[in-house]
Order: sequence, then structure tokens, then C-alpha cells
Amino acid sequence: MEKNRKALLVYPEFPEESFWNFRYLNSKFMLKSEFGTPKGNMPPLGLLSIAPVLEKWYGRENIRIIDMNILDVTDEDLLWADEVYLSAMLTQRVGFNEVAARAKKLGKTTLGGGPFVAEDTPNLDYIFINEADLILENFLKDFFKGKAKKINRSDRKPTPEEFLRPDYSYINIHNYTTMAVQFSRGCPHDCDFCDITQRFGRQMRTKDITFVLQELNQLYDLGWRQLVFFIDDNFIGKPGEALALIKVISEWQKDKGYPFEFFTQASVLLAEPAYEELLLSLAPAGFSMVFLGIETPNEKSLIETNKAFNIRKGMSLVDRVRRIQQVGQVMILGGFIVGFDSDTADIFDQQIAFIEQIQLPTPMVTLLNPLPDTRLQERLGKEKRLHPSVVGDVAGATEVAFIPKNLTEQELIDGYKKILAKLFFPMDKYYSRCSDSLQYIANAKRIPFNLEGIYSLFSLLFEQGFKSNYKKEFWKYVIKGYIKYPKKIEYMLRWSAYGLHYNRLAKKLIS
Repeated sequence: MEKNRKALLVYPEFPEESFWNFRYLNSKFMLKSEFGTPKGNMPPLGLLSIAPVLEKWYGRENIRIIDMNILDVTDEDLLWADEVYLSAMLTQRVGFNEVAARAKKLGKTTLGGGPFVAEDTPNLDYIFINEADLILENFLKDFFKGKAKKINRSDRKPTPEEFLRPDYSYINIHNYTTMAVQFSRGCPHDCDFCDITQRFGRQMRTKDITFVLQELNQLYDLGWRQLVFFIDDNFIGKPGEALALIKVISEWQKDKGYPFEFFTQASVLLAEPAYEELLLSLAPAGFSMVFLGIETPNEKSLIETNKAFNIRKGMSLVDRVRRIQQVGQVMILGGFIVGFDSDTADIFDQQIAFIEQIQLPTPMVTLLNPLPDTRLQERLGKEKRLHPSVVGDVAGATEVAFIPKNLTEQELIDGYKKILAKLFFPMDKYYSRCSDSLQYIANAKRIPFNLEGIYSLFSLLFEQGFKSNYKKEFWKYVIKGYIKYPKKIEYMLRWSAYGLHYNRLAKKLIS
């Protein structure tokens, strides 16, 4: 152990104009964090995973984690540290660069990793490329001997037994609305706009179920009783392993009295007959939501991007989504993209019509973004269609980072704004989609009878039922929904709150 050296681990804030920043929503409907600020959405799982390794070198008392989504980093925080470790996704790049520059100006050693970091990321003394599980320990040995390399690249993908495992006791879990757990890495598909296979490979790697249970047990023992997100990019990439995990989780939930509500991410292959048992097992295990990469109803675009598995003869994309809803008894969250080369001027109306047909309350629609290290970026670069000065954003933005093929850039931006306007104004259409989704969800979840639950309930009723300019629509939705689905009031009001988030975000992006 290096005596008295201190490590500050920093997770930058998500930008306000982001689908992933629920700060405003949490400020309205949740009790404050211990810092008197809005609660965060999810904790930084990567930093929670490297902290136990750093502890061997620094000592636990010399490690601090600051998530800027709930607490700003001050100069005093930076001056306290000897080394500042940063991790971020692409959408957090502004905050990452700002903190790294501040730390360097104050004379601190900076270390960075995560999906955003590249070999040329500025203001970093040490850089980690790819997964850090296999290289962090050896790096620290060299670092404290003064022999560490600036660029540290993992050329071998760690096995699940080698995955660094998070320790949630490094944070106050009650500063968050959702906890994050990882079961697998990788994805068997190879969509050309996605960077997952480049970073984690197409060979799925799944944790031993006992490891997952240990993490769930730690959360339970720490007092967590709310949402848990399996952050896997494709939870069903290895369906047999996913099914085995779900069966064990189902028994664990029964034994513990169903303390958690789960949600995760998957592909529309979940609707296939081969996945039937897995699909049927979701609701009994406590899964209430699944995010699907639907992308587009334009079959030419799906073929173009190597996502033809979204297409199946005899079962339309609408049918597949409906089957997942009906058989799985879960709410569907959908990801959609506009701007593919096969998209023409009618794609915007197509997307609106498709989303309204399947009645998804919270579709996450984004402009196509050529992410670093993807085949899409490589292809557009060869075709000289990239705008190097524009960094796209997968979480809500109106800048176009490339030259579209069958649309002008302005047509793409205007069409994107049209989609947002149609989906999130007026609110009665949004509430109609919420009402439709309520019929499918199986798990009856009551608002918790505690201070948090009571505060959230009355805050939401006041904000949307009395202060908003859509009071009539809100009360109509709530009263009709309560009469029809009295045991699903918690979901009804949660999605109503999400509507405020998306409505507010859409206004910002459209303006």
C-alpha cells in the first residue's frame, strides 16, 4: 500500500439535453440526496468496479468517488487527491474534458478510461483502452515504481471469472433511483452503427450466476428495494445462460419477498419461438421493462446496417413487439434512429406512424451518430462524409455529424424535430400510449408506503395535476387508468413523470 496517497474517482455529469439525464425529474419528484441535490439515475458501475482494486494500493479511507450527476467536483476535492481517475461515455465528454483540464491545472496526475477515452484524449497522463480488468493491477504495480506507460491497452478480453466486480458500499445507494448490475458483455450481432462489438466482441461472456447473486445480495443487505437495471447491451445474447439466471433470480425474489424490480436491454429476437420460455420467465422474476433496439420500420435501412434480424417473414416488426408485450407482460422501451442512407423524406412520418401503432410511451429517437471505432464511421470516413468538427451524441442532440445521402442536413434536423413534436406534444397522445402499455404489464406494484413514496406521489399530483398546462389530460389519464388498473397506479404515475422529462427535453431540442 502506498502510504497516504489519495485517489479521487470522478464520473462526469450527463448533459442536460440528454435522454439519460433525469436530474430535473428527480428534483421534482424524489427526496433530495444526502448532499441536498437531486438524486442520480444510476451509479458509475465502472468506478465501483475499479475501486476495490485501488483499495489495495491506497487504502479504503484514501479513495473517494464523486458522481457529478449528484455532486459537483470542487477545487478542494481535486487538491485533496494525488491521482484523479475519470471514466465516461461519449455523451459525458464535455464534463470529462473540463474536470481533466482542471485537475491538470492544479498539478494532479490524471488517468482516464471508459468508452469515451481514446489515445489522443487531452489532459490525461495515463490512458486505458478497452477493458481494464486484466491490466489495472499490473499498471498500478508499474505506476508506483515510476515505470508505467501512458497508453495501456488490453489486447485480450477478460473471461467472466476475471471481470472486476463492483462494491456498492463505496457509495450511498440511496442517492440514486436505480441500481446497475452486469451479467454479460458483448453482443452476437454486428450492427454497423454500434460500437459494442468493437469494444466487447461478438463472443458473449456471461458471469457465473453466483457472482450475480452476490451483487444482488449486497444491494439487498445495504437496504435497496427499488429498480435494478441489468445494463447488458443484449441480455439475451446467450439465451440459455439468460434463462438459467432468470430462473435463479425468480427463486431469489420469492425468498426475499420480491424486493427488486428489474429491467434490461434485448433485441426483438425475444419474440422468436426459440425464446418463448425466456420470455415467459421475465415477469415471474420481477422484470417489468425491456429496452429493444427497434431502430426503424424501414427494412432497407435495417438491411443496410446489418440488422436484418429485425425482419422476419410471417411476423412483422409490429407483431414482434406486440408479442413481447403480450407474452412477456412487460413494458417496452424502444430505441429508434433516423438518418440512415436508405432513409428518404418519408422516414419521419414512417417512424411516427410506427411508434403510434405500437403505442410505446417513451421511444428514444436519435439522429444517426457515427460512433468512434464503428464500421459506420469507417465507411463514412472513406466516403469523405464525416464532419470532424462535430461530435455526435447518442443521447439527444440536433447536430448532424455526417453528410446524409438522400436528405439534406437541414431536412434531417427538421424531420427529427417533427418526430419529437408529434410524439411528446400534446400530452394526451403521450398518455394514450401509456394507457395502452398498462394492459400488458403483469407485476402489480403499489406505491411504497414510506416517506419517499408519499413525497413522490404528492409532488407528482401537484406538479402535473395542478401546475401544468395539461392538467385536464393528466386527470383524465389518472382517473381512467385507476378505474381500469387499480393495482398498477405506481406504473401509471411513473410513466406520467417520464412524460414530463421527455416533454421538457423535446422542447429544448426543438427550440
